[in-house]
Amino acid sequence: MINSLDANPSTISTGQSIRLTAVIQNKGNEAVPQKYFTDNNKVGQVTVKLYDYCEGLFKEIKVTCPSGDATNIPPENGKETGCWIATILPKQSVVVSWNLVAADEKAIPLEIQCNLRVYVDYPYQSIATTNLYFIDSVEAQREREQGTLKQITSYTDEGLGPAKPYLLSEDIQPIPVTNGVKATTTLSFQVKNEGSGFLKAMYYESQESKKELDKIWRGDIEIIKDGNPIKLSDYKPAQDDCKYDGGSYNIGNLIAQCLGNNLNGDVQLIGKESPKQFFSLPVPHANRIEIIAPYYFSVSAKYLYEFRKETKVTIKPPKIT
Repeated sequence: MINSLDANPSTISTGQSIRLTAVIQNKGNEAVPQKYFTDNNKVGQVTVKLYDYCEGLFKEIKVTCPSGDATNIPPENGKETGCWIATILPKQSVVVSWNLVAADEKAIPLEIQCNLRVYVDYPYQSIATTNLYFIDSVEAQREREQGTLKQITSYTDEGLGPAKPYLLSEDIQPIPVTNGVKATTTLSFQVKNEGSGFLKAMYYESQESKKELDKIWRGDIEIIKDGNPIKLSDYKPAQDDCKYDGGSYNIGNLIAQCLGNNLNGDVQLIGKESPKQFFSLPVPHANRIEIIAPYYFSVSAKYLYEFRKETKVTIKPPKIT
Protein backbone atom coordinates (compact mmCIF):
# COMPACT_ATOMS: atom_id res chain seq x y z
CA MET A 1 0.00 0.00 0.00
CA ILE A 2 0.99 3.67 -0.17
CA ASN A 3 2.14 4.49 3.36
CA SER A 4 2.60 8.18 2.63
CA LEU A 5 2.55 10.71 -0.20
CA ASP A 6 4.16 14.06 0.57
CA ALA A 7 4.87 17.18 -1.47
CA ASN A 8 7.78 19.35 -0.33
CA PRO A 9 7.17 22.20 -0.39
CA SER A 10 3.44 22.07 -0.87
CA THR A 11 3.29 25.73 -1.96
CA ILE A 12 5.60 27.17 -4.63
CA SER A 13 5.83 30.05 -7.06
CA THR A 14 5.72 29.64 -10.81
CA GLY A 15 8.95 28.22 -12.20
CA GLN A 16 9.89 26.57 -8.90
CA SER A 17 9.95 22.83 -8.23
CA ILE A 18 8.19 20.38 -5.92
CA ARG A 19 9.56 17.08 -4.67
CA LEU A 20 6.74 14.51 -4.47
CA THR A 21 7.65 11.41 -2.46
CA ALA A 22 5.68 8.16 -2.19
CA VAL A 23 6.59 5.49 0.34
CA ILE A 24 5.31 2.09 -0.82
CA GLN A 25 5.20 -0.85 1.61
CA ASN A 26 4.38 -4.50 1.14
CA LYS A 27 2.50 -5.30 4.34
CA GLY A 28 1.86 -8.91 3.37
CA ASN A 29 3.73 -12.08 4.27
CA GLU A 30 4.96 -12.90 0.77
CA ALA A 31 6.80 -11.05 -1.94
CA VAL A 32 4.81 -9.25 -4.62
CA PRO A 33 4.43 -10.11 -7.35
CA GLN A 34 4.24 -13.78 -6.38
CA LYS A 35 6.42 -16.37 -8.06
CA TYR A 36 3.57 -17.35 -10.39
CA PHE A 37 3.76 -13.94 -12.07
CA THR A 38 7.53 -13.90 -12.49
CA ASP A 39 8.00 -17.41 -13.97
CA ASN A 40 7.84 -18.42 -17.61
CA ASN A 41 8.39 -14.87 -18.89
CA LYS A 42 5.05 -13.66 -17.55
CA VAL A 43 4.81 -9.93 -16.91
CA GLY A 44 4.66 -9.54 -13.15
CA GLN A 45 5.55 -6.13 -11.77
CA VAL A 46 4.48 -3.55 -9.25
CA THR A 47 3.46 -0.36 -11.03
CA VAL A 48 3.87 2.99 -9.25
CA LYS A 49 2.51 5.85 -11.31
CA LEU A 50 1.72 9.54 -10.99
CA TYR A 51 -1.49 9.29 -12.98
CA ASP A 52 -2.77 12.84 -12.35
CA TYR A 53 -0.08 15.50 -12.52
CA CYS A 54 -2.32 18.53 -13.06
CA GLU A 55 -1.90 18.71 -16.81
CA GLY A 56 -0.68 22.15 -17.95
CA LEU A 57 0.67 23.24 -14.58
CA PHE A 58 4.10 21.56 -14.70
CA LYS A 59 6.52 21.94 -17.59
CA GLU A 60 8.89 19.20 -16.42
CA ILE A 61 8.47 15.98 -14.42
CA LYS A 62 11.36 13.63 -13.61
CA VAL A 63 11.00 10.40 -11.61
CA THR A 64 13.53 8.68 -9.37
CA CYS A 65 12.91 4.93 -9.13
CA PRO A 66 14.27 2.65 -6.38
CA SER A 67 17.75 1.32 -7.07
CA GLY A 68 18.04 -2.30 -8.17
CA ASP A 69 15.33 -4.04 -10.15
CA ALA A 70 13.13 -1.04 -11.03
CA THR A 71 12.69 0.53 -14.47
CA ASN A 72 11.15 3.77 -15.65
CA ILE A 73 7.72 3.71 -17.29
CA PRO A 74 8.08 5.27 -20.77
CA PRO A 75 7.49 9.06 -20.59
CA GLU A 76 4.14 10.59 -21.48
CA ASN A 77 4.55 13.77 -23.54
CA GLY A 78 8.09 14.04 -22.21
CA LYS A 79 7.02 13.68 -18.59
CA GLU A 80 8.28 10.76 -16.49
CA THR A 81 5.29 9.40 -14.58
CA GLY A 82 6.48 6.31 -12.67
CA CYS A 83 8.27 3.01 -12.26
CA TRP A 84 7.87 -0.70 -12.75
CA ILE A 85 9.31 -2.57 -9.76
CA ALA A 86 10.17 -6.24 -10.21
CA THR A 87 9.81 -7.31 -6.55
CA ILE A 88 8.88 -5.89 -3.16
CA LEU A 89 9.70 -8.27 -0.33
CA PRO A 90 7.44 -8.89 2.69
CA LYS A 91 7.36 -5.85 4.99
CA GLN A 92 9.79 -4.00 2.68
CA SER A 93 9.31 -0.31 1.93
CA VAL A 94 10.49 1.39 -1.26
CA VAL A 95 10.53 5.06 -2.19
CA VAL A 96 9.55 6.60 -5.52
CA SER A 97 9.90 10.37 -5.97
CA TRP A 98 9.14 12.93 -8.64
CA ASN A 99 10.62 16.37 -9.24
CA LEU A 100 7.96 18.62 -10.76
CA VAL A 101 8.87 22.06 -12.17
CA ALA A 102 5.96 24.49 -12.34
CA ALA A 103 5.15 26.38 -15.52
CA ASP A 104 5.82 30.15 -15.77
CA GLU A 105 3.47 32.98 -14.88
CA LYS A 106 2.12 33.16 -18.43
CA ALA A 107 0.67 29.67 -18.03
CA ILE A 108 -0.35 30.28 -14.41
CA PRO A 109 -1.48 33.91 -14.06
CA LEU A 110 -3.45 33.27 -10.87
CA GLU A 111 -2.93 31.21 -7.73
CA ILE A 112 -4.15 27.68 -8.26
CA GLN A 113 -4.45 24.48 -6.25
CA CYS A 114 -4.45 20.95 -7.58
CA ASN A 115 -4.19 17.37 -6.34
CA LEU A 116 -1.30 15.18 -7.38
CA ARG A 117 -2.50 11.58 -7.50
CA VAL A 118 -0.49 8.36 -7.41
CA TYR A 119 -1.55 4.74 -7.77
CA VAL A 120 0.20 1.45 -7.05
CA ASP A 121 -1.00 -1.79 -8.61
CA TYR A 122 0.29 -5.35 -8.68
CA PRO A 123 -0.91 -8.74 -9.92
CA TYR A 124 -1.99 -11.28 -7.33
CA GLN A 125 -3.34 -14.80 -7.14
CA SER A 126 -5.58 -15.68 -4.19
CA ILE A 127 -6.26 -19.36 -3.53
CA ALA A 128 -8.90 -20.68 -1.14
CA THR A 129 -9.28 -24.34 -0.14
CA THR A 130 -12.52 -25.87 1.06
CA ASN A 131 -14.42 -29.17 1.06
CA LEU A 132 -17.83 -30.80 0.90
CA TYR A 133 -19.00 -33.55 3.24
CA PHE A 134 -21.14 -36.36 1.83
CA ILE A 135 -22.75 -39.12 3.90
CA ASP A 136 -24.31 -42.42 2.88
CA SER A 137 -28.10 -42.01 3.12
CA VAL A 138 -28.49 -45.24 5.10
CA GLU A 139 -25.89 -44.05 7.61
CA ALA A 140 -27.57 -40.64 7.77
CA GLN A 141 -30.94 -42.29 8.57
CA ARG A 142 -29.36 -44.49 11.24
CA GLU A 143 -27.69 -41.49 12.94
CA ARG A 144 -30.90 -39.49 12.64
CA GLU A 145 -32.85 -42.23 14.44
CA GLN A 146 -30.19 -42.40 17.17
CA GLY A 147 -30.07 -38.62 17.48
CA THR A 148 -26.35 -38.53 16.65
CA LEU A 149 -26.49 -36.87 13.21
CA LYS A 150 -24.75 -33.51 13.51
CA GLN A 151 -24.48 -30.69 11.02
CA ILE A 152 -20.93 -30.20 9.68
CA THR A 153 -19.46 -26.95 8.37
CA SER A 154 -17.04 -27.03 5.47
CA TYR A 155 -13.38 -26.60 6.27
CA THR A 156 -12.26 -23.37 4.60
CA ASP A 157 -8.79 -21.87 4.28
CA GLU A 158 -9.31 -18.40 2.80
CA GLY A 159 -5.67 -18.07 1.87
CA LEU A 160 -3.78 -14.81 1.36
CA GLY A 161 -4.55 -11.72 -0.66
CA PRO A 162 -6.88 -8.72 -0.47
CA ALA A 163 -9.58 -10.19 -2.73
CA LYS A 164 -10.78 -13.69 -1.94
CA PRO A 165 -12.81 -16.23 -3.93
CA TYR A 166 -15.46 -18.15 -2.01
CA LEU A 167 -17.01 -21.41 -3.19
CA LEU A 168 -19.42 -22.67 -0.54
CA SER A 169 -22.17 -25.22 -0.01
CA GLU A 170 -25.68 -23.82 0.26
CA ASP A 171 -27.05 -27.14 1.60
CA ILE A 172 -26.86 -28.57 5.09
CA GLN A 173 -23.88 -30.90 5.46
CA PRO A 174 -23.20 -33.75 5.50
CA ILE A 175 -25.13 -34.15 2.24
CA PRO A 176 -26.94 -37.53 2.01
CA VAL A 177 -26.08 -39.66 -1.03
CA THR A 178 -27.96 -42.76 -2.13
CA ASN A 179 -25.75 -45.18 -4.02
CA GLY A 180 -26.76 -45.34 -7.69
CA VAL A 181 -29.37 -42.56 -7.42
CA LYS A 182 -28.62 -39.31 -9.27
CA ALA A 183 -29.03 -36.11 -7.29
CA THR A 184 -27.50 -32.64 -7.02
CA THR A 185 -26.43 -30.22 -4.34
CA THR A 186 -26.22 -26.41 -4.55
CA LEU A 187 -23.01 -24.40 -4.37
CA SER A 188 -22.42 -20.66 -4.55
CA PHE A 189 -19.47 -18.69 -5.91
CA GLN A 190 -18.53 -15.18 -4.82
CA VAL A 191 -15.52 -12.84 -4.78
CA LYS A 192 -15.07 -10.43 -1.87
CA ASN A 193 -12.70 -7.47 -1.71
CA GLU A 194 -11.43 -7.55 1.87
CA GLY A 195 -8.56 -5.09 1.36
CA SER A 196 -8.45 -1.29 1.59
CA GLY A 197 -7.81 -0.90 -2.15
CA PHE A 198 -9.85 -2.19 -5.06
CA LEU A 199 -9.82 -4.67 -7.89
CA LYS A 200 -8.53 -2.91 -10.94
CA ALA A 201 -8.57 -5.41 -13.76
CA MET A 202 -7.77 -8.88 -14.97
CA TYR A 203 -4.31 -10.36 -14.70
CA TYR A 204 -2.35 -9.55 -17.84
CA GLU A 205 0.41 -11.42 -19.65
CA SER A 206 1.99 -8.32 -21.21
CA GLN A 207 1.87 -4.57 -20.84
CA GLU A 208 0.21 -4.36 -24.25
CA SER A 209 -2.68 -6.58 -23.18
CA LYS A 210 -3.29 -4.78 -19.89
CA LYS A 211 -6.95 -3.80 -19.57
CA GLU A 212 -8.13 -1.34 -16.98
CA LEU A 213 -11.64 -2.54 -16.16
CA ASP A 214 -13.16 -2.99 -12.71
CA LYS A 215 -13.92 -6.67 -13.06
CA ILE A 216 -12.43 -10.15 -12.87
CA TRP A 217 -12.65 -12.07 -16.10
CA ARG A 218 -13.95 -15.64 -16.37
CA GLY A 219 -10.61 -16.90 -17.60
CA ASP A 220 -8.85 -15.72 -14.45
CA ILE A 221 -10.88 -17.92 -12.11
CA GLU A 222 -9.69 -21.50 -11.73
CA ILE A 223 -10.70 -24.59 -9.84
CA ILE A 224 -7.65 -26.51 -8.67
CA LYS A 225 -7.70 -30.29 -8.26
CA ASP A 226 -4.56 -32.23 -7.32
CA GLY A 227 -2.46 -29.19 -8.15
CA ASN A 228 -3.79 -28.91 -11.70
CA PRO A 229 -5.68 -25.68 -12.46
CA ILE A 230 -8.85 -25.93 -14.54
CA LYS A 231 -9.73 -22.59 -16.15
CA LEU A 232 -13.41 -21.76 -16.25
CA SER A 233 -12.88 -20.14 -19.64
CA ASP A 234 -12.30 -23.64 -21.03
CA TYR A 235 -16.02 -24.28 -20.60
CA LYS A 236 -18.61 -22.50 -22.69
CA PRO A 237 -22.04 -21.61 -21.28
CA ALA A 238 -23.72 -23.33 -24.22
CA GLN A 239 -22.20 -26.71 -23.39
CA ASP A 240 -24.17 -29.20 -21.32
CA ASP A 241 -21.21 -30.99 -19.78
CA CYS A 242 -22.05 -30.49 -16.11
CA LYS A 243 -22.89 -34.11 -15.54
CA TYR A 244 -21.63 -37.19 -13.75
CA ASP A 245 -22.78 -40.63 -14.77
CA GLY A 246 -20.22 -42.78 -13.01
CA GLY A 247 -16.55 -43.55 -12.78
CA SER A 248 -14.20 -41.36 -10.82
CA TYR A 249 -15.86 -38.49 -8.99
CA ASN A 250 -13.42 -35.66 -9.84
CA ILE A 251 -14.92 -32.81 -7.87
CA GLY A 252 -12.50 -30.26 -9.33
CA ASN A 253 -13.48 -31.05 -12.92
CA LEU A 254 -17.17 -31.16 -12.08
CA ILE A 255 -17.14 -27.82 -10.28
CA ALA A 256 -15.20 -26.21 -13.14
CA GLN A 257 -17.73 -27.53 -15.63
CA CYS A 258 -20.82 -26.60 -13.61
CA LEU A 259 -19.56 -23.17 -12.55
CA GLY A 260 -18.03 -22.52 -15.97
CA ASN A 261 -21.42 -23.04 -17.58
CA ASN A 262 -23.16 -20.97 -14.94
CA LEU A 263 -20.77 -18.02 -15.03
CA ASN A 264 -22.14 -16.20 -18.06
CA GLY A 265 -19.71 -13.32 -18.53
CA ASP A 266 -17.42 -11.66 -16.02
CA VAL A 267 -17.49 -11.44 -12.26
CA GLN A 268 -18.49 -7.87 -11.46
CA LEU A 269 -18.09 -6.46 -7.95
CA ILE A 270 -20.81 -4.25 -6.53
CA GLY A 271 -19.27 -2.39 -3.66
CA LYS A 272 -16.97 -4.83 -1.89
CA GLU A 273 -18.30 -8.11 -3.24
CA SER A 274 -19.80 -9.80 -6.26
CA PRO A 275 -23.37 -11.15 -6.19
CA LYS A 276 -23.56 -14.83 -5.29
CA GLN A 277 -23.82 -17.09 -8.30
CA PHE A 278 -25.57 -20.39 -7.59
CA PHE A 279 -25.15 -23.65 -9.47
CA SER A 280 -25.98 -27.32 -9.05
CA LEU A 281 -23.31 -29.98 -8.59
CA PRO A 282 -23.96 -33.73 -9.08
CA VAL A 283 -23.32 -35.76 -5.92
CA PRO A 284 -21.02 -38.84 -6.03
CA HIS A 285 -23.87 -41.34 -6.42
CA ALA A 286 -21.69 -43.91 -8.24
CA ASN A 287 -18.87 -43.69 -5.67
CA ARG A 288 -19.84 -45.91 -2.78
CA ILE A 289 -19.74 -43.82 0.42
CA GLU A 290 -19.65 -46.27 3.32
CA ILE A 291 -20.15 -43.73 6.09
CA ILE A 292 -18.98 -40.17 5.43
CA ALA A 293 -16.53 -38.71 2.92
CA PRO A 294 -15.04 -35.20 2.55
CA TYR A 295 -14.05 -34.03 -0.95
CA TYR A 296 -11.45 -31.25 -1.07
CA PHE A 297 -10.88 -28.67 -3.80
CA SER A 298 -9.41 -25.19 -4.29
CA VAL A 299 -10.55 -22.13 -6.17
CA SER A 300 -8.19 -19.45 -7.46
CA ALA A 301 -8.70 -15.88 -8.69
CA LYS A 302 -6.05 -13.78 -10.44
CA TYR A 303 -6.44 -10.02 -10.57
CA LEU A 304 -4.76 -6.64 -10.43
CA TYR A 305 -5.10 -4.84 -7.12
CA GLU A 306 -4.69 -1.10 -6.74
CA PHE A 307 -4.11 1.50 -4.04
CA ARG A 308 -4.36 5.26 -4.54
CA LYS A 309 -3.32 8.35 -2.64
CA GLU A 310 -3.32 12.09 -3.36
CA THR A 311 -1.90 15.30 -1.93
CA LYS A 312 -2.74 18.96 -2.55
CA VAL A 313 -0.24 21.51 -3.84
CA THR A 314 -0.50 25.26 -4.49
CA ILE A 315 1.20 27.27 -7.22
CA LYS A 316 1.36 31.08 -6.95
CA PRO A 317 2.48 33.55 -9.61
CA PRO A 318 5.10 36.07 -8.43
CA LYS A 319 3.77 39.24 -6.85
CA ILE A 320 3.45 42.25 -9.13
CA THR A 321 5.59 45.13 -7.84
